[in-house]
Amino acid sequence: MSHLMDLFGSAEPPHPNLLPGGEKESCVGKAPAFLTTAFPFGRLTAGTLAALASACTEIRITPWRALLLVAPAADAEGIAKAHGAILSHTDRRLKLTACSGAGGCDVGTTDTHATALAIADRAGPLLDHVRMVHVSGCAKGCAHPAIADVTLTARDGVYDVALNAKPGDAVPHTGLSPADAVARVADLLTEESTGA
Repeated sequence: MSHLMDLFGSAEPPHPNLLPGGEKESCVGKAPAFLTTAFPFGRLTAGTLAALASACTEIRITPWRALLLVAPAADAEGIAKAHGAILSHTDRRLKLTACSGAGGCDVGTTDTHATALAIADRAGPLLDHVRMVHVSGCAKGCAHPAIADVTLTARDGVYDVALNAKPGDAVPHTGLSPADAVARVADLLTEESTGA
């Protein structure tokens, strides 16, 4: 039996270098033609979408899980910030991808979003040295079934952690609690960035 991701593939994650910075087609003293917004893990509520829609003339969806607010109102950036938007293409949260995890999937056994955001908080500048950290709620890897620089794969409430692996691959660090997995990722990224 084929997995849907095998049939259709997956979109590239919202890599910061692929997102426009919002300054295109604008002139000095004039409002930008669009404002680029993204949200952690490409998720936002209907209320957030309605608020964004009220702050521009049109919303365009990009392949990188970002939104372009066309002809944004003067307060569009403030509205987006108030709703948790990522407004900078250098925001490290754009390097995180995670499935819905526990509560969003019958197979997930961990809060993948909380774990990924904890990595962003703990690893901080070290994330600058990687393209992607993937937190998967199970070995299927629905959010990103391919190889990532750092991959956490959940099983029975714990994580397995590996470098340059895809979910379900054999890994050197197994059975880590969410907190220990976050600490291990921070240590791995330190080792990677220092060449240790």
